Amino acid sequence: MYRHAEEEEEAQRLATAERETLQEQDAYKDAVSAVANARQLAEQASQAETTAKRSEQRASKAHADVLPAQQRLKEAGENLDSAERSVETAADAVSAHAADAGLANVTASVRPTTPESSQTSWTAYSPTSLTARIP
Repeated sequence: MYRHAEEEEEAQRLATAERETLQEQDAYKDAVSAVANARQLAEQASQAETTAKRSEQRASKAHADVLPAQQRLKEAGENLDSAERSVETAADAVSAHAADAGLANVTASVRPTTPESSQTSWTAYSPTSLTARIP
């Protein structure tokens, strides 16, 4: 009977040890899975950080390009104003030359530039309907 009790006790210890081993195996599998997930998340975080740095660099470059573009726009506007004043001066000069040449009632008409034509053309009209083109 004593031996039977020892065998029974040993069987319980083995069963308990086996159960603990199985539980530890499950815990180990869970730990391995958690480590794999953590590595995957770390890699994704690293890729996201790299993408964020590239985006920041592009945004910084775009921001740096804004001021020069604004300056070029301002200069273009100033150049346009200057060109318009030059056109007015040229129109006045054409009228004055026409008057000095004895042409009466001369009008100068400006044909605005179009995408097809990059030059403004001037047409002077005299009383005799003589048309002269001055490019």
